[in-house]
Amino acid sequence: MHVQRVLRPVAVGFVAVLLSGCWLQPGWGPTRQNFNSLENTLTSANVATLAPAWSSGTALRSEPLASSAAVYTAQVDGDKSSGFALHVEATDRNSGARLWRRDDPIGDPATIRPLLTGSLVTLTSDGHVIVGEVPPDFSGVNLIELDGTTGEVVGTTGAGAGDFRYVVNQNDQLVYRQGAFPQVTVRTIGGGVTWTGPETDIIHFDTDNGPVLATANRVVAVEQTSGQQALNIYNLLGCGAATCSPMLSTVLPGGGTGVASVNYKLVTVLDDGTSVIDGFVTNTDGTTEDELLELDSNDSLSAFHVFTHVVGVAAAGSIVYVTGADSATPAGTNELIALSGSAVQWRGQVPDSLTGHPVVAGGLVYAPDGPADGPDIRVFDANGCGAATCGPLTTVDTGAVSAVSGYSVSDGTLYVAADGSGPQLTAYRPAA
Repeated sequence: MHVQRVLRPVAVGFVAVLLSGCWLQPGWGPTRQNFNSLENTLTSANVATLAPAWSSGTALRSEPLASSAAVYTAQVDGDKSSGFALHVEATDRNSGARLWRRDDPIGDPATIRPLLTGSLVTLTSDGHVIVGEVPPDFSGVNLIELDGTTGEVVGTTGAGAGDFRYVVNQNDQLVYRQGAFPQVTVRTIGGGVTWTGPETDIIHFDTDNGPVLATANRVVAVEQTSGQQALNIYNLLGCGAATCSPMLSTVLPGGGTGVASVNYKLVTVLDDGTSVIDGFVTNTDGTTEDELLELDSNDSLSAFHVFTHVVGVAAAGSIVYVTGADSATPAGTNELIALSGSAVQWRGQVPDSLTGHPVVAGGLVYAPDGPADGPDIRVFDANGCGAATCGPLTTVDTGAVSAVSGYSVSDGTLYVAADGSGPQLTAYRPAA
C-alpha cells in the first residue's frame, strides 16, 4: 500500500516542536552534531542533583527519541527459526508508562548486512514516527509512518534499496542513500523522491562512507566515483531535474608513504558549514589510526588531528568533542578531547575509560564510562575547567546495568536506554 500524505507547511510546526527541546532523530538534528542547542533547563547549576524520575522495564535498546508527549525506542531481535521482528515502543514522557508497542516481522538482518532490515528513523513535525522495514520475504524496502499517539500506520512509502542506518530529517524531508550503486536521495515524508545524485562506484554499500547530512540549504556526503573518495556538496532544493550533480566536489587525500588504504566517513557538519570527516587509515605495517579532518564550507582543508581511534563525535558551535584516544591519551583508555580546529582546548578524563559518543546540551557534555561494575554517565562542563585536563562535574549512576545502548537530553531530562536484567529506559531529572 502507498498512502501519500500531503506535506503541510512546516516552518511554524517544525520550529514549535524544536523550541520545546525535543530530540526528534538520532544525533538530534540533520547534521548529527549530537547537540541539543535548545536545552536550557538541565545545566551546570543543577546537573549534580539528577535522579531517576521513572524507569520503564519494557522499553527497548536504542537512542531514545523524544517528542513533547512520548519517548520512543526500538530494537531488532529474533532468530532464523522463529523469525525476526522490529519492536517499537512509545513511553509516556511524564510517567514512564507504556503508551503502545508494535512488533513487526522483518527480514533476516544477516541477509543484507551492513544494511538494516528494521530501524527507528525519525519523528516528524506533527508528532508521527517513521520506521524503516524490510518484510520477511524481502519484497520491498519501506518507510512506514506511524501515528505517534496510537502507533497505527498512517502511510507506507517504498524506499528503494535504502540505508536505514543513516536517514536524516531536514524539515520533513528525508535525506539518505538508496540504490544498488548508492545515490544521495531526497524525498518528502509520505511523498515521492524530489531528486537524487548520480550513481556511485560502491556496490550495495560495501564501503561505509557514513551518513548523508543536511543543512538549511545543502546536502553533504562522502562518495566514491571513478575510484576516488570525495566530499560532495549538493543544493538541498535540487537542480530542477531528477538527477543532480554536486555544486562542489573535493577529492579526499588517498594516503602517502606507508599507508595501505584510507576510508573516509562523514561525521557531522558544523554551524558554519564546516564538514568533519573521519579518515580510517590502515598502514602497511598493519597498524590503524583515525584522522579527523575539517573541510570548510568551500571544501578547503582547515583542520587536522590524528587519533589512535575515535569512538564518537559531538559538536557545539566551533568546538568538536571527541571520545577516543590520541598520542597524549593515557594508555588503554579513552578520554574526551575538545578541539577548536586542530588545537586541543582541554581533555576530560575519568579513572576508567569513556565508551560511547558524547552528547552536548545545556553547556554540558555527557558520555558513558566503562567500569567493571557497570557503566555510568559522566558529565563535563562544555567549556572545560580552566586547566588542560578536567574531571567530570558529576556522575549519573545508572544502577545495575551491563551496557548503555543509547541516551539523549530533552527538555530538562536525561534519557538513558540500558541493559540490566533486560532492556530498560530511565528518565533522570534534577531536583525541583
